[in-house]
Amino acid sequence: MEKECLKELKAGQSADTYTAFFDMLYMAMSEINYWQDKNTASYLGLNTARYQGKDKEHLSNAFAYVMMMMEEHANKRNFYDVLGRLFHVLELHNQDRGQFFTPQHLADLLASLGADIETLKERNVLTVCEPAVGAGANVLGLCNYLMKLGYNPQQVLRVEACDVDIRCVTMCYLQMTLYGIPAKIIHGDTLRMVENKTFYTPW
Repeated sequence: MEKECLKELKAGQSADTYTAFFDMLYMAMSEINYWQDKNTASYLGLNTARYQGKDKEHLSNAFAYVMMMMEEHANKRNFYDVLGRLFHVLELHNQDRGQFFTPQHLADLLASLGADIETLKERNVLTVCEPAVGAGANVLGLCNYLMKLGYNPQQVLRVEACDVDIRCVTMCYLQMTLYGIPAKIIHGDTLRMVENKTFYTPW
């Protein structure tokens, strides 16, 4: 499915792959988040007018493959950073800010080393703060670790995450939403204690 998704993203003529990838995500987030903020598309700077004819269909098909990939991982009881992987497979990290997301196997390892399981046992809930969340790989790694211990992260995990890059915020929001994780995701600067806008997953 990954190859099919990449093919759809590269098939359009209205925008380069970089723009198409993030516009696909912005469109999805705008639709999902419409229930709590009708101005999400405007905040994200989404411009759908550039897409004509089949190009809109290509983006829709590409996101359908994203959801199918995530569903496939979820059916295997695995929370995987699908969007972070696509970001790197498309080599989009070479174009902006030198961003490199944490590989999933490292995120899983870090979660197993740092998770506060004692607090979870005492309170039956675990609150996590991720100050530079990226696409959410470290949070997903924690979800995988909780699953191994017999906990359902959709029930016991509460996430507060922040990132200075709205594109990362979008990727994290979509993955937390589609994996069913309750989360508050802030577009802001953790170091400067600035919050530009806050998004909540529907859960």
